[in-house]
Amino acid sequence: MGKKGRGKKGKTRRNNEASKTLEPEELKRAAHSFVVSRGRTGKYVSQLVMNFRKVMEPFTASQLKTKGTTVRDLASVAGPLGVTHLCLFTRSQIATYMKLAKFPRGPTITFRVLDYTLSRDVLHSLKRMVTYSKQFLHGPLLILNNFSGAEQHLQLTATMLQNMFPVLNVHKLKLNTLRRAVLFSYNSSDGTIDFRHYTVKVVPVGISRGVKKLVTRPAVPNMGRLQDMADFVVKAGYMSESEGEDDPSSHVELAQPVRSRGNMVNARSAIRLIELGPRLTLQVIKAQSGLVGGEVLFHQLVTKTEEEIEATRLRREQREQLKARRRAEQQSNVERMKRAMAAAAATNSGSSDSEGEPEEDAAASDAEEGLGDDPAAETAKPSTTGGDSEGSGTEEGDDDGEEDDDDDAEWYRKEVGQEPDEEFRSLASGSGGASRSVTKRYTKKRPGPGEPPRGAKRGRREEDKTSAAERWKPRNKRGRPISGTKVRRKQTAGAGRR
Repeated sequence: MGKKGRGKKGKTRRNNEASKTLEPEELKRAAHSFVVSRGRTGKYVSQLVMNFRKVMEPFTASQLKTKGTTVRDLASVAGPLGVTHLCLFTRSQIATYMKLAKFPRGPTITFRVLDYTLSRDVLHSLKRMVTYSKQFLHGPLLILNNFSGAEQHLQLTATMLQNMFPVLNVHKLKLNTLRRAVLFSYNSSDGTIDFRHYTVKVVPVGISRGVKKLVTRPAVPNMGRLQDMADFVVKAGYMSESEGEDDPSSHVELAQPVRSRGNMVNARSAIRLIELGPRLTLQVIKAQSGLVGGEVLFHQLVTKTEEEIEATRLRREQREQLKARRRAEQQSNVERMKRAMAAAAATNSGSSDSEGEPEEDAAASDAEEGLGDDPAAETAKPSTTGGDSEGSGTEEGDDDGEEDDDDDAEWYRKEVGQEPDEEFRSLASGSGGASRSVTKRYTKKRPGPGEPPRGAKRGRREEDKTSAAERWKPRNKRGRPISGTKVRRKQTAGAGRR
């Protein structure tokens, strides 16, 4: 009991502490996103969705389950959760597509994924992978290259990409939070966009290779073949093998301390980018004004004239007006149904109250009508009325029977052309053998006194179901039947003992 109570208490305490902690205002204002897929995409596109969620961390739902949900469902919960953008992956027989949309009313940009490489393939191609969990504790640094064109769709794409990632405040920025970088590079020659995802690594420069090993590596290098410590320090000179490949423009002076070995404040260090994946090659296909819909602002494959654009706009407006009118009619029908149900409930409650009148009120009402003052009138009136009603009912019934017989006889004369015989008259009047046979046919025979009810003979008692051989079959101590082989063995053993 103590173990169970202790575990429950600790879990409850953790949940309460997590619920009481408030997010900073900067995190609330940061852009959050949903990365989902729609339709049958296949396992590779599903893995691409998970890789892109890694890119958007920590401002995305990494374990989001979207089976059975629609874009409208996501839009309805985006407001309370503070989600601002949607990244939607789909696949058709032609190609794979990625849509970037802004909650709640758009716009939406559709990209065709010309080529992609998953993160696992990128990491396996590297000689030395640099991955650790703290890389994804903070948002990536966004880098846009060559997005300075005058095209409308290009400017819209640049604005959408800038708003999808968190805004960095240069005055409050800490270098230790810059662990990743995201690059979008536009190729003006073919109109494609290259996407890359890197991890940022800072290494010291200007020191010898031996000193760099001592500073950057936690293990002590092997110096068993050296005669002096100076040989290890000055043997490789002041330039390492990888330092010769660095671009001088990547050398910077650190203004803040960084959590890495060998880097010091106001000392020169080199920035290196190691790819994490995935890789994407995108092409802008379409831009729309709404959330996964609306007016087409740009289309790469379809070109329309001004008249066609105006006709499309009018059709869209008519469709929206029709949808609004139907929504209003549906709302009015719902309100009218609610009012009708409320009125019916009030009527039912009033009728139930009227049925529960006390007997004194009923006696008082009878007295007002003069029924309770004269007992002789009460006894005389029903007898007179009853006699009249019975007599009148018998006479009227006889008259109706005679009229029915006359109508049947008249119908027989018109159809057959002869006078009806006695058999027809008996059938028409409802008397005779036919009526007696019908009565006898549909009358159920009731059991007499002392007879069992109908259907009792069909059943069989439980003790009768088992045969005599089954009842007298040898059984063991638990009451289970013994097979013939075991019975013969027992009999043989008993005979031997005798």
